[in-house]
Amino acid sequence: RAEEYLNPTGDANPNNPIVEFELSRALAFQNKSDEAIAHFRRSIELELLFFADNIKKDKAFSKLRRNREFKTLIDKHSAPPLPKN
Repeated sequence: RAEEYLNPTGDANPNNPIVEFELSRALAFQNKSDEAIAHFRRSIELELLFFADNIKKDKAFSKLRRNREFKTLIDKHSAPPLPKN
């Protein structure tokens, strides 16, 4: 399980936004919404840059997309879309 693999890494390096983000994905897949949102929030606090469109298409977060708190985090903290050439 990804959570078992990533969690010791997260404990050893609690300031790694990528580890926090991947933990949120793994927990979301396991339907552990509260924990997934907490790790997603932590990745934001650690200044992980993400694009709302990517999160909205990520299958790991499919069930969380209906969660009001998760939606608010995405809307409030996503990076602006890249300009089209």
